[in-house]
Amino acid sequence: MRTPTWLTGLALAAIAVMSAMSLSAAANAAAPPGTVTGVAVGAGDTNLDWAKLKAEGVQFAYVEDTSGTMSNNPLFKAQYQGARGVGMLVGATHFALPDTSSGTTQADYFVANGGSWTANEGILPPVLDIEWSPFGSACYGLSQAAMGNWISQFVTEVHAKTARWPVIYTATAWWTECTGNLRGFAADDPLWTTQSPSGPAALPYNWTTLTFVSVPDDALHAYYDGTLADLTKFANG
Repeated sequence: MRTPTWLTGLALAAIAVMSAMSLSAAANAAAPPGTVTGVAVGAGDTNLDWAKLKAEGVQFAYVEDTSGTMSNNPLFKAQYQGARGVGMLVGATHFALPDTSSGTTQADYFVANGGSWTANEGILPPVLDIEWSPFGSACYGLSQAAMGNWISQFVTEVHAKTARWPVIYTATAWWTECTGNLRGFAADDPLWTTQSPSGPAALPYNWTTLTFVSVPDDALHAYYDGTLADLTKFANG
């Protein structure tokens, strides 16, 4: 995934501005057989042709929503509704800033501003995007124990508010460095990470499966490891 573009204008990966056609082509070319093609979009993606994407095989979209408790993607509503309007499964993501407020506070803000979930409406579970800080210390100045507590606060509050455990997007190296593998979230929270250029990467802590996968050097493209029927069931709860 990437740093919210409405916060910094920077990406964690090298991103080119893609047309809807090239975005879809890249996605379909990279998704392995037996998976479902999707996109992860944000404020920098201003000219998406949702109908064209859907016609070319993109079946789901995750849309950057909030970060901390101060920022929202100004295109969130249009992107979210655009994806839903053509029949895609759609969900929202929150970029964590653990040094600015508690996990509970940020979860409440996220759910109140687009990160909610309703059963049987084609809405994907909320996503917690927690990774290297774009502003300084990789671990936001938190100890491993404090980071584990922050993440626990966030996912527990999202579950309390929505009845869904959020998907966690992270990187194995960050998870090891910043949590020390102190907490076990694999039983409840599905995992989303970026695969290695050479193939599947080692998974963080005790996760044994990937639910969503991003492709290296392509911050827009993602895929779901399963069939469309599986993904629809996953979305609807």
